[in-house]
Amino acid sequence: MDWNARTRDKSLGMTEFKVSEVIQQQIGDESVDPDVWYESNGRKIDSSGVLKIKIHEVQLSSTAYCYCQVIVDALMPQYKTAKLRGDILRFNENADAFIKEVDFSRIAIEIKPAYVDEKEIYKLGHWIDTGSSIVRRIMKRKRAGYKEDEGTWFNLMGTDGPGRIKLGFDFVPLDGFVLNPDESLDNQGVLSVDLLSARDLMAVDKTGTSDPYVVFTVNGERLYKSDVIKKALNPKWNRARFTAPIQSRVTASIRIEVFDWNHVKGHRPIGSGGFTLRGDAVESFKARLVDVPLDGVEGVSGSVQIRLTWHPQLLINKKTQTSVLGTTRTYAHDDVNLEASGPLLRDAESSRISSDSQREPYGRPSVESDSRFSLDDSVSIAPSSFIDEDQVSDTTGRDGTVIVTLLEARGLRGVDKSGTSDPFVRVRHGRSDIYKTRYISKTLAPEWNENFSFKVTSEPFALDFKVKDHNRLRSSVDLGQYRCNLWDLIKPDRGQNECKQWLPLYPTGSGELYVHIQFTE
Repeated sequence: MDWNARTRDKSLGMTEFKVSEVIQQQIGDESVDPDVWYESNGRKIDSSGVLKIKIHEVQLSSTAYCYCQVIVDALMPQYKTAKLRGDILRFNENADAFIKEVDFSRIAIEIKPAYVDEKEIYKLGHWIDTGSSIVRRIMKRKRAGYKEDEGTWFNLMGTDGPGRIKLGFDFVPLDGFVLNPDESLDNQGVLSVDLLSARDLMAVDKTGTSDPYVVFTVNGERLYKSDVIKKALNPKWNRARFTAPIQSRVTASIRIEVFDWNHVKGHRPIGSGGFTLRGDAVESFKARLVDVPLDGVEGVSGSVQIRLTWHPQLLINKKTQTSVLGTTRTYAHDDVNLEASGPLLRDAESSRISSDSQREPYGRPSVESDSRFSLDDSVSIAPSSFIDEDQVSDTTGRDGTVIVTLLEARGLRGVDKSGTSDPFVRVRHGRSDIYKTRYISKTLAPEWNENFSFKVTSEPFALDFKVKDHNRLRSSVDLGQYRCNLWDLIKPDRGQNECKQWLPLYPTGSGELYVHIQFTE
């Protein structure tokens, strides 16, 4: 800054930097070895590498004869343990898995009955996490100076009773490894397209206007046709949205054709354009506005404005789903990572990476009397996770009426062959269903705008929001879930009688549900 006594100081320039990239951080106990330092080289940890997983132990609520299988960014397992019998299963086995991209990878471990093979869906429980979350935990422990990885307890999901698994992790990055773009996990997924408007279109009617509509073609297949906007050269569309499964961003071809509607003479083309999804044309989980200029017709003019959102997903080509990653295919991004603790840093002198030893549980401990399932030394996944009825907080409120409006959802998982879903929401308190919305066909961003009301007392009130995929001939598929105490969202004792927010669905990366909750006495 340039100082001036009479006028404002004048800026001479500015710069930005991350403190962790320019300072040294000490490792371990200074009294033991004051000369041991950790110094960042300013680079993120290599995105690709080998993830080492140690399955220490599994504890179930009842005796079972089962095995564990490890699944990394695939529909089929990469590793299976030996089969053991009991309610305390000490596997002590190690599995290695190649991670293509830490930021998009998902790792799942399923506990399956011994009589069930790897191709069947049935399982006793499972655990899922993102690659970025695991590596952050590893690096956090590494910076803390821990030399031994004794494993961390994680709660199991999908079990009949309480269950948990003890896991240890290590990550060995591959320095300089370059991933082919068509092998990237970000290369496959679902593209959400919003048709917004067009401007300066060619006039073909005698009135000096046109009656335009737009057709989208993906890889030669006609996927979407918009409504006709009468007598407009700068039309705007409302809620003109569709999703398209994309097997490969690198090779995808998308065309836009604009026609003038004419019932007598037939529809006349008034322009066309195209775009690709290569490189930075789209960014995962972020909406991007694109202006597509039109050409292809004599006298053509104008452009079409669209909004694109890319959702990386593992697409299934066959009907049978074999793993939890097959039904939970959206790769989580860091916005929903509950352990964002700074950049992933790499120690050039050591490849030793250990897992975190302890995390604080969310809510109060389970009332389960068996000390093996005490949550004091287990990992819980914070408010956005699957938590049992007796694990919600004990926050209280007031007697009155609650109005819940289910507005919309975004970033949902596509479980149908088309890469989309037919989502609806079921709301439950205890074992009773409170409300169920209608289902919206073939979308990953449904809008319901439905509301319902119910009476409440001041006691803790557990709400269970579950987004499901509707199926006519078979059972519905769970897309994501959010459980909480109502009084953690609204706090009438503090005058906060209303909340309007996005609720992150569990498992991590399953999308978000937008709700509006109001309280009246």
